[in-house]
Amino acid sequence: MEPCDLSDPALLDVAACISLAVEQRVRYLLERLSVIAEHRTDSVKNDSRYKVSNDVRRQLKFLEDVDVEERETHEESEREVLFRAARNRSRFEDGEQARLKARVREMQRLKIEELRQREANATALQAIGPRKRPKRLEGHHDTTMQFGEGPSNIQRLPLPPRQRVKKVTMRDVQLLFETEKDMRRSTLLYKLYLK
Repeated sequence: MEPCDLSDPALLDVAACISLAVEQRVRYLLERLSVIAEHRTDSVKNDSRYKVSNDVRRQLKFLEDVDVEERETHEESEREVLFRAARNRSRFEDGEQARLKARVREMQRLKIEELRQREANATALQAIGPRKRPKRLEGHHDTTMQFGEGPSNIQRLPLPPRQRVKKVTMRDVQLLFETEKDMRRSTLLYKLYLK
């Protein structure tokens, strides 16, 4: 390939056109990366338009409560059977009867310990106070600057919005490459997977 002379006016137009195309493409890719990084970092819960339609934590808590209740009813029925068997007075106290009574005593002792532990936990939680942090008050930030002296010369000029620094991760770049039609099969994407 022979070297080209860029002093030719036709080649200058071609170089300017290629430069403009590359600039547009890079700008588009950076905007897409910015959107991807913003979606990853934005917290939807702080948005006033956000409405909880499916509270997974509450559902899990409900299922745990149902499980605990079922376990307690099963243990209660087992305890009743053991109490009846232990109360059964026979003339002879065989080894089985003694073992049942010992097991009943052990179950009663465990139940008492569990109740004490629950009371201690409840007392400790009351002593440390509420566990949730208070929510920040929104809308109390003054984004204006005051110039001049005295109350009659106050001018309020709105501050320009502060530019947020968006941090783009390698996973964001991979997602961009995966969603772009002409970059989906590029070798650069596969090299990113290996890193």
